[in-house]
Formats: sequence, structure tokens, C-alpha cells
Amino acid sequence: MSEAGSLFAEPLLAKAGSRFAEALPARTAVQFSGLPGLSPACFWLLCFVFLAGAACLFYGFFIEVNRFRVRELELHLEGLRPEQLGLGEQCPDELRPDGLHREGLCRNGLRTEGLSQSWESLRLLYFSDLHLGPGMPQKRLQKLISLMLEEEPELILFGGDMLEHGERFGECELALWTRELSKLKPQLGFYAVKGNHDSESPEAAAFLEKLYARLGVRLLSNEAVNMGGLVLVGLDEAMNGRPDLAAALSTLRSAVCSTTLSPLLILEHCPDVVPTFAETGRAELWLAGHSHHGQIRPFGLHIYKEKLGRDYPYGLYQLGKKKQLYTSCGVGTVGIHARFGAAPEIIRLKLRCSTP
Repeated sequence: MSEAGSLFAEPLLAKAGSRFAEALPARTAVQFSGLPGLSPACFWLLCFVFLAGAACLFYGFFIEVNRFRVRELELHLEGLRPEQLGLGEQCPDELRPDGLHREGLCRNGLRTEGLSQSWESLRLLYFSDLHLGPGMPQKRLQKLISLMLEEEPELILFGGDMLEHGERFGECELALWTRELSKLKPQLGFYAVKGNHDSESPEAAAFLEKLYARLGVRLLSNEAVNMGGLVLVGLDEAMNGRPDLAAALSTLRSAVCSTTLSPLLILEHCPDVVPTFAETGRAELWLAGHSHHGQIRPFGLHIYKEKLGRDYPYGLYQLGKKKQLYTSCGVGTVGIHARFGAAPEIIRLKLRCSTP
């Protein structure tokens, strides 16, 4: 380009550049505000919703799922006698918590040193739905066990679903969970029933059997145990098995229970089957789990209701004159390993004597 052309073009380019620079912010603003349905107010609203959703996810996956709480449930049972605790008049071997003789725990049908003297001062814990597996890491399990140990339980009851569904476990998991759960050594025993995930496959059932054998946990499947003033019953779970209360009560020795109408403390994993059993005439307290109280409950809404856990999802229900049901929300997770609006709980059960 010649010198004259250069002198003519430079002012034009400079003028055009300044006009473009002035017009750029305006054009950018027009382009931003011109997006369909998006105004500045909508933009900030979307930002708020995104941040709130992220906070809820963080809370559900990392905060509430670790917020174990101990809830006290006090119940008055008609017919509960305040005498010393035992395992029946003769204290037979098959009625002991794990089928084994334990030195100093049972003597002439009465519990001895170091134990509460009546049901009213018994330290009894109930929990359910542990779901050992990917959703229950070791640190979370240790926190749960530490909380239970602080309660110094004399009797522990478990309402089923010890294992996560669809998982295969080996010796590594067996050794780890045995080491952690063996810290729980209640003097009156550790009793459990199966949940639907515990019996959904032969492999799961076999693994659970090994685990309970190492822990000394007494698995009750349509069986009953006379605890002295109270009869503990464990029923088969309803989704893969057949719960049978009459068959369970028939396993008691007639010599032990023929002259008593001791109250029944009944473990059944699925709460919705409890009303199908006719009342026995005794005071009955049923303990169930399974529902997880919905597990994910934004604004208190039940997004998903588990089969056989829809009608009685959580809390205490009066099902008859002498029949009560408590459904726990459990301590573990299934499917989505988070909780929202359904914090995990352990139940400290206080049984009070009540005269007819």
C-alpha cells in the first residue's frame, strides 16, 4: 500500500475500531437477555436452586446418613412381671441366647451378678436394616457400634436385613464385620431375625449363617424363647419365607409356659404383615423395620414405599387392645446410599409393668 493510502486508511480503521468497542457490551447484553425465558431474576433463581440441590445432596450422602440417634421408647405391657430375669424355670441349653453354656450368666434359672434385677431397669436395644456392604463403610459401622456401646446394653435385638442385596461377600468381609460386631457382647444375648435381603439367595443365607455363628448371634426363625416374665419371638420374614406365630410359640417347652400368659415381644421384619396375625390374648409388642421410613423424604414426602412397608412405615401403632407395633427406620441404606428426612435410629426400649 502506498504512503498516501496508508494515511487515508488508518483514521478509518481507528474510527471503526472505537465504534465496535463501544457497541460490544451492548450487543453482549442483548444476546444474554435474549435467551428464551431467561431473565436476570430467573438466572439467579436457577443458581439458588442449583446450590440448594447440591447442598441437599451433600447433606443426604454425607451428613444425615451418619447422624445416628438413640430414641427411647417406653411401653407399658400388661402381664409383665417385675421379677428377676431368667431364661425359664429350668434354663435349658436350647433356650440360651446362642445355644452355649456361659459361665456366670445363668444359674438355677436366674441371672446373676452384673445384671438388672427387673425388666424395668433392663438396658435393651433394638435396631434393624444394617445393610452391610458398600453403603456401610467401616468408619460408619464403627461409629454405630460406639454409640451402642455407650448404652451398655444387656440385651440386643436385630430386626433383619443384615446384608446388602445383590452383593457377594468373601472371607475378607466376614473377618472385618466379625471383628467390628463382636465388640457388642450383651450379657443376656444378641437375637436376630432375617430380612428379605438376608434370604434372597442361598449365598446370602450361607454367609449370614457364618457371620452369626462367629458372633454368637441367635437367629430366630419361627422360634420363641422364654426370657422369664417375657417371651421373645422371632418370625421368618414375609417376602421370601413364611412367618408363623403359632409354630413359633409351639417351640417353647410346655413346662416353661403352661401356667403363664407372659407378654410377647415379637420380631418380624415386614411391618405390613403384622395385622394379619390374630391377637393371642396376651400383651404383644411387635418390632419391625424394612421400610427405612422412606429413606429419601424431601419435604416429608414418601417418594418410594417399600412393598410390605407401606401401611405402617414408621413409628408406634396400636393394632388392637393389647397389640402394638413399632416400625423402625433402620440404620443403613439400600439402593441410593443416602438419607434425607429419615435419620438412622437405634431404639432404647423401656418395658414397664402394667396391671390388667
